[in-house]
Amino acid sequence: MIQKHRASLAVLTALVVLTTLILSGCASMTITLSVPRTPTINTTGIRRIAVMPFTSRENSSLHNEVTQMLTSTATTRIQGTNHFTLVNPAEIQRLQSNNESIENHVDALFTGNIISLNINESSRQVERYNYRTDSTELVTLYRREVELAFEYSFYRSRDGSIIGTASKMGRNYEEKENYSELANPSRLAQTIVSNRLADLYKDVAPYTATEKRTLEKETSKDKNLVKQMDAIFSYVKEGNYKVALNGYLDTYKTYGSVAAAINAAYLHEALGELQEAVQLMTNLYQDSGNPKAKTQMDRLNSYITEQGMLSSEYADTRSQREKVQEYAIGEIRKAINARSQIWIVNKSESGERALALQVVDGITAGLLKAGVTVVDRNNTRLMEAEENFQMSGVVSDDDFFSIGNAAGANTMITIEVTGIGSMRRLKLEVFDMSTRTTVYSSDTSANWNL
Repeated sequence: MIQKHRASLAVLTALVVLTTLILSGCASMTITLSVPRTPTINTTGIRRIAVMPFTSRENSSLHNEVTQMLTSTATTRIQGTNHFTLVNPAEIQRLQSNNESIENHVDALFTGNIISLNINESSRQVERYNYRTDSTELVTLYRREVELAFEYSFYRSRDGSIIGTASKMGRNYEEKENYSELANPSRLAQTIVSNRLADLYKDVAPYTATEKRTLEKETSKDKNLVKQMDAIFSYVKEGNYKVALNGYLDTYKTYGSVAAAINAAYLHEALGELQEAVQLMTNLYQDSGNPKAKTQMDRLNSYITEQGMLSSEYADTRSQREKVQEYAIGEIRKAINARSQIWIVNKSESGERALALQVVDGITAGLLKAGVTVVDRNNTRLMEAEENFQMSGVVSDDDFFSIGNAAGANTMITIEVTGIGSMRRLKLEVFDMSTRTTVYSSDTSANWNL
C-alpha cells in the first residue's frame, strides 16, 4: 500500500496552538501545547522507503515468529505516519537478487534485526493466608520471562550509507500457580514488540508532541504587583490570552517582574508568536542576567531552528534529483537569453547514464514549461553525436558545436554525473555556440549534490 504525505508551512504553524488549560488550584496553571517536532533520525529528503523483513542470527521458531511480529508492527507504525511512500520489499529483494540498482525505486531501506531473545523460567515459594482454614500456607509461583533486544536502521539506497539507528530492549513476564497456565513466549514477546515500537513514529517522521508550560507565580512582597498578577492570572483561566499577554507585558515594563515576562513568553509561544517570545527572553536576560530567561531563550531558539527544518526540509516532498534539476533550471535561465535554441547533451559515463537521462528529461521539461526553446534530442545527427561520444569519447567540443549548429541550436548545455555514491554531483556547462565560449559552469556547492 502506498501512503503519501504533503506537509505545508501553514499546517505546521497551525499546530502550535493552545489546546487545553489544566487548573491546579489557584496557585498554578499549566498550559498544554501541541508542538510539531522533528524525528530522532534525520530522514530529510527520504520519501520512498521499503520496510525490509527483520532478521535474526538464530533460526528457531520463536525467533522467526518475533521477526515477523517486528516487521509487521514496524510497517504499520511507519505507514501510520502518512509521511512516506511505502515500496513493496519483495520488489527490492528481487532487484537485489539480480544485482540491479534499487535507487530509482526507493530512497532508503528500513531494516532491523534481533540482537538477543531469551526465555527465563523460575519458581519461588511465597506465604499466603488461607481464610478458609485460618492458616498460612506455602504456595509455589511459576514465572516465565522473555527478554528481547533489537535495533532498526535507515540506509540510503544510493550508496548504502547509514542514516540513523535506534536500539530497543524490553522485558515481559507472567507468574501463575499452575505452570501450564503461563503465557507462551510468543505472546509475551508480542507485548514487548507492541510497547517498544509504540513510539517508532518519533524516530522516523515529524510528529506532534504534547508539552506543558507552567506559568510563574509572582513571589514579590509588593502587594500591588501581586494583586495585578492575580488579576491577569484570571484572564488566562478564562481563556482570554491576548488580554492576559498584554497584561503581563505591561506588568513587566512597569515592575520589571521576571514572572510576568516569562508568562508573557509562554503566551506568545501558545499563540504561535515564537520570534516575539525569544526576543522578550533575550531582552530579559540582557537586562537582568536571570538564568530562567537564559534557559527559555535557548529553548525557544532551538525550537525556532527545529521549526525551520520542519517547514523547509520536511515539508519539501521533492527528491534530491528533483531539487538539483530545479536549481539547474534556474541557473540555466540566468545564463541564456530569449533567442536561445538549446541542445542538451548527456556526457555521463555509461554507469551513470540512466540517472543522467532522468536529469536531462527533468531539465528539458522544466525549460519547455518556462517557454525556453529546446532542440529535439531525437534529431538523428544529435543522437549519433551523443552516442559516438558515449562509445568512444572521440567527439570534440568543436564537433558538438558544428553538429548542434546544423540542427538549429545556438546554445549547448552539457550534463555529466560525476563521483560515486554520496559524492555524486551534477556537472553542468552552458556554451554559446556562435562564440564557442563557456557562459556558465556549475560550481562545487551542495546545490549540485545528487
